[in-house]
Amino acid sequence: MYSLLRSLYHWQDMLGAIIGGLLGVIGALIVSHGLLRRELRTASRMLQRDLLNVVGMVYALTGHRKVPIAAKEGAELADELVFYRHLLSPLFEEQMAIVIGESRPVAGLLIGFHQTYSAFEFHMRKIDRIKRDGGALGGNREVAALPRTLDMADWYAQACLYLVTLLEMGIARRWREALRRQLRPTDEDRRLQKAVKQLLSAEEQVH
Repeated sequence: MYSLLRSLYHWQDMLGAIIGGLLGVIGALIVSHGLLRRELRTASRMLQRDLLNVVGMVYALTGHRKVPIAAKEGAELADELVFYRHLLSPLFEEQMAIVIGESRPVAGLLIGFHQTYSAFEFHMRKIDRIKRDGGALGGNREVAALPRTLDMADWYAQACLYLVTLLEMGIARRWREALRRQLRPTDEDRRLQKAVKQLLSAEEQVH
């Protein structure tokens, strides 16, 4: 009898130690998950700020989208961009790296946006150099490509915003919003869903 009670006492201590260790691990996992979610929300919001600034820039340059940006003359657009041009945050790529692991479609669109907007900024740097050197913009390859490149960057930015906004939501709210977009889409939802599909299809063909 004494031996049995002693064994139970010994196992009680061991079970307590095991349960305590497991609770510690579970607590650490919960804290780690919370930190990762907070980091994801912060990165998502920082990316949204850059994307919104690009969309807002195009909105202003097109007179509230009364004229398609791709229809504008390259030289005229280059002159307008001297006064109103958004530069991506130096942390854009760092925040993008945090977000792209969450969703393959988001990763494809963000990478497409970054490549396209980098091309736009490259064109503008060359145009700025031509202007400083007193050269003419007419017939220049970078000037001719400017409207089309910015138009593509704008589409990518809008499509990215449509998906990235979901990442900062909680799981329940994210699923509810995704379900609403599928079952009761607005005209804006349909327009952006079409853009997302077209851009992702273009990305797959490139890669």
